[in-house]
Amino acid sequence: MKKSITAILMLIVILVMPVTFAATYPNHTRDFYVNDFADVLSSDTEQMIMETSVALSEATGAQIVVVTIDSLDGQDIESYSTGLFREWGIGEEKKNNGLLLLVAIEDRRSRIEVGYGLEGALNDAKTGRIQDEYLIANFQAGDYDAGITGTYLRLAEEVYAEYDLSVEDLQSSKAYYNPVETKSDSEFTIFHLLIGIVVFILMILDLIFNRGRLTRLALYALARGSKGSSRGGGFGGGGGSSGGGGSSRSW
Repeated sequence: MKKSITAILMLIVILVMPVTFAATYPNHTRDFYVNDFADVLSSDTEQMIMETSVALSEATGAQIVVVTIDSLDGQDIESYSTGLFREWGIGEEKKNNGLLLLVAIEDRRSRIEVGYGLEGALNDAKTGRIQDEYLIANFQAGDYDAGITGTYLRLAEEVYAEYDLSVEDLQSSKAYYNPVETKSDSEFTIFHLLIGIVVFILMILDLIFNRGRLTRLALYALARGSKGSSRGGGFGGGGGSSGGGGSSRSW
């Protein structure tokens, strides 16, 4: 009887976990444009990314976002970057002019994800060449800061050209920023309530009949999926969507 109940619990958890955990992405930091969850960037590089991306966004609405993570936790980088791009809404909603540079350190994988509105300026071949020229050699040498700096600036140069802007124009804007706390956009729904009730019942049954083994496994998976959570507040995405364009590399 006990084995039958355990088997049923395992089946239910397997069915429920993809809904609750599979699509979990880290929340962006208050700075939004630079999210160094893997802690590989210098403070000077973070400041440079912020000042450049803020000025570019104010001038054009285009948003260039850099994200470093420790691991993809088994996901392929293409699906992860597309999901993260849409979750954060990078770029303006109507223009879809967002750009994401994602680096997974432990997996030794990188990807440039391009919004619909920038695919003309940054096609798959061009983003691949940019990674080959500016990112790979530096990463192989262990210098992630230099690789990301060069790649980011090359991407920014292409976006400048797309909007007929010069580097001098952006530099002269001196877009210093002062992040402020903002309210979360998330909403509690009946669906979330039902999921919570189901999970609570499963935890109680697991505790009674299986000494909480499955609950511990689920909590571990959740903790891994949400590593590097937000510091809250500050800038945010404009609701843009990725067209699935871009390129991936390994080193």
